[in-house]
Amino acid sequence: MTQSINSSNITPITISNNLFMCGKDQWAPKGVCYQPTDFVDPISDNNLTVIQNLLKTTTTYGFTNMKINAIRVYQVDPTKDHTKVMNALAAAGIYVLVGAVDHTTVHDGPTIYNARLKAVADEFCKYQNVLGFSIGNETIDPGAKGQNPGYDIPNKIRAGAKYLKAYMAKNCPRVVPVTAALRDDPDFTIPAAKAYMCGDPSERLDFLGYNCERWAGGTLAAKVGAYYTLTKAFEGANPVPITFTEMGSNPRAVSPRTWEQVDYLYGGTKLTPQSGSGSPINMADVVSGGFAFRYYERNAGWGMLTTSGDEIPNHGANSIITEYSKITSFSSTGNTMGTAPCDKNNPYVKGSAIPSSGLPTAVKVTLTNSITNPASGRNIKFNYTSNLNAANPTWIEAVAIKANGPKTTFTFPKGTNGISMIYEVDSKWNQGCQLSGQALLQLADGDTIEGNWMSPDGNGNCAIS
Repeated sequence: MTQSINSSNITPITISNNLFMCGKDQWAPKGVCYQPTDFVDPISDNNLTVIQNLLKTTTTYGFTNMKINAIRVYQVDPTKDHTKVMNALAAAGIYVLVGAVDHTTVHDGPTIYNARLKAVADEFCKYQNVLGFSIGNETIDPGAKGQNPGYDIPNKIRAGAKYLKAYMAKNCPRVVPVTAALRDDPDFTIPAAKAYMCGDPSERLDFLGYNCERWAGGTLAAKVGAYYTLTKAFEGANPVPITFTEMGSNPRAVSPRTWEQVDYLYGGTKLTPQSGSGSPINMADVVSGGFAFRYYERNAGWGMLTTSGDEIPNHGANSIITEYSKITSFSSTGNTMGTAPCDKNNPYVKGSAIPSSGLPTAVKVTLTNSITNPASGRNIKFNYTSNLNAANPTWIEAVAIKANGPKTTFTFPKGTNGISMIYEVDSKWNQGCQLSGQALLQLADGDTIEGNWMSPDGNGNCAIS
């Protein structure tokens, strides 16, 4: 007689280089973020009836019909039993990314933090369908002006990861992969991501979570270009898997939400830079799937369904079913890096700011006005400064380019440590994109900087090609 699948005998997800594996087969999360109420455990056994209903094929927008293979939960109660719910999810082939922190976070110090991690591991490490433990969520939040870069946080998270892995090796049936989720604030979180993934496997993250809302407004070329820029930023620094622990745009800002990015994320169509200059890349070689944000609406506009399970028009419930249904297997070419060295010049590795005098030499680049939405374009300006970290930086205009205007060249002087692109709407100037820190220092003669709006909130890195 065939044995039924449950949380004790389902094949666990493992990691091979920068890919997830389910046995001998490649795997990636086709997931959804599921946390109906903050700080209330949604998968303890008192929720069994709710979960069973979500798994029924008669539930139009339930987990089974949504074609998901994973859920992300943010907070759990380790004092409760989870066996019945984890068994039900396992029988449906669903894995769980378990949030191991709640009100207790890394900011509470190692004694309290590690005690929380231990408690969650004690309850959940016995379940084979635990995809991983997330030991931090957007812990680095630099602020609009980067006033809180959080350079010390990755080393504290890594210390927690090292403790948790060592504890599980002695006390659990298996060592569950450990991760943390970063917000998409690239000038800060790309170097932070590299700090999380580098060095000794005993303390680095086993995979990286990245909360990505880049697929937002603009043309399809701009959206694909935003994914291209992010993927290129991770290339060569990812010895472990990277997954989008949150993905999608807010339907209140971009409607309807169609989830067309799924095709690119899982490698159906290759990414190309917005400028059209650059070789196409397979995103699935670098990023392994993700979790749609989010299942239920929570008053902020992100949810696909009401709390009663009804579709919210244009929020993407039908679209995610359509797009996830197309993904029936996973195939990409991972890397064989094994490890990545930790860059001592990365402030997130060092744990503190590293003084920078800006560009070491003058750099001559091409500047473009790539705003094509609306079709009439927008007037833009590129400004630069050499005192970005001052209370009131002095910005100097480099060039102004009219709507749909031609490319122009400019030489940014030695010492430039900030470049900003602003665009005009109704006689007001708005932030569109910027370059500073490590992203700025990568500039070289002959590069092209694209003037366009970049997520998040116009503070993303300007695209360089």
